[in-house]
Amino acid sequence: RALVYHYLSLLYPGQIDYDAGKLQLIQTDEDKEEDSFWKYYDRDTRRQKIKKYKACQLHGRKMDYGQMQLTEGIVSTKQLLAEARMRGTTVTVLLTALYLKAVAQDMTVRQKKKPVVLMIPVNLRNYYPSESMRNFFGWIDIGYSFSESSDDLGEVIKAVDEMFKKELQPDKIAARMYGLMDFEMNPLVRALPLELKLYSMQVGAFASKNTVTAIFSNVGKVDMPRECMPHIDFFDVFTSTPKQELAMCSYGDKMVFSFTSAYANQRVEACFFKGLE
Repeated sequence: RALVYHYLSLLYPGQIDYDAGKLQLIQTDEDKEEDSFWKYYDRDTRRQKIKKYKACQLHGRKMDYGQMQLTEGIVSTKQLLAEARMRGTTVTVLLTALYLKAVAQDMTVRQKKKPVVLMIPVNLRNYYPSESMRNFFGWIDIGYSFSESSDDLGEVIKAVDEMFKKELQPDKIAARMYGLMDFEMNPLVRALPLELKLYSMQVGAFASKNTVTAIFSNVGKVDMPRECMPHIDFFDVFTSTPKQELAMCSYGDKMVFSFTSAYANQRVEACFFKGLE
């Protein structure tokens, strides 16, 4: 938002006067550099055991040279909100259910023996006040077994809604955040040379890769000052991934879905957009 606002103020100096206050960017250097994970870490809080899945994995030929497949679609924000309300749920829950179903439609019977699991980033600023410009995100895992449960969209939505309510409890969010910090604060880890720390993180990432099928990141609604609106069509977000990730955001009446995938085929993407029709 800040980059776009600054760019437009340079492009249209008579129409847009750059004012950081309009984007709520007036912060001290100390606030910007704050490590909010460290600020809210409590080593004495009792840890909850977080459920880990053994998830099904996407298969197929990967793109050459480490490239990514990019697929994008745009729908009406108002229409999607109306559809979610009609089904008695939120847009995030509805889209999570649609994404789970889209992955399942591309699965073999054998693959369906394992649940489809989506990693969903969570903005920790919604739970802990922070003005930091540094990373301050956690995550939750939403899993659904299509071999043990119905593939009816209504049933998937119901199960997903229950999981969201359970996983987004403050104590569960804190448990995941503290778990990350416990590793960083471990005296043995802190004593390791940087090269070994990086290696141990890579090993950990490799060991946990089978617990997630794909990633769904809801950036949410993007707002800009009124004078910028005539110059902006929509916002979109793409992220790098070794598997597949769906990132979404909305601006005005345009909700944009942006898939990045390491795979050459687009079957999951096609199933997802078919489900939106």
